[in-house]
Amino acid sequence: MVQEDFKDILGTSASVCQIIQFFSGILVCRKFMKKGSSDDVSGIPFICGFLSCGLWSGYAKLLGDLILIYINVLGSFLMFSYVCVFYVFSSKRSKLIKQILIIIAFLVIIQTHIKSLEEFESKRKHLGIVCSVVTISFFASPLTDLARVIRVKSAESLPFPLILMSTIVSFQWTLYGYVIKDGFVMYLNLAGFCLSFFQLLLFCLYPARWMVNNSNNITVVIPEHRIKITS
Repeated sequence: MVQEDFKDILGTSASVCQIIQFFSGILVCRKFMKKGSSDDVSGIPFICGFLSCGLWSGYAKLLGDLILIYINVLGSFLMFSYVCVFYVFSSKRSKLIKQILIIIAFLVIIQTHIKSLEEFESKRKHLGIVCSVVTISFFASPLTDLARVIRVKSAESLPFPLILMSTIVSFQWTLYGYVIKDGFVMYLNLAGFCLSFFQLLLFCLYPARWMVNNSNNITVVIPEHRIKITS
């Protein structure tokens, strides 16, 4: 009974954090709006996120799981919105359009293949494998900028809010998979957790400018005076 309650609490917590993760992209988009450009950040995480949510929506529909359907439909909508914002502030729009068209074509091909299968178990297995591969790609997508991060010695181009929430969410789903004894859920999210945690470590090794500025600026408050000291 205690384990069952823990499973429900963990599942609810992971679902809530999953939704927060989807909304964390708003912080990245605010950065685009503030700088007036999205060229210093890769759009791959948003595109992979849209693809991942789209596929998991199909998987959830296949299983008839309404909660997963609602969560991933919301995720698909938000991720596509972030792609649109990225497009507006990007100077490399033709490249982004090609990536979007490839993703849409991939979704159509997968859905066509799944519908061609007759047995439910075959549909579930094939779509589940594709969803797993794409989800791992989503977790690893910020690493497309790894060479740039090392070269400039700054993690500025990585989407910190998205990576942080991915780390938290994948850890919770890993625990959930362990509790329900589902190796598919557990190992998939364990791989995602390792990839996301590695990306967080990059912020420790190569701090972004906003992290350096916050650590170097100290504000000393004296009655009727405010002195800002920059080290």
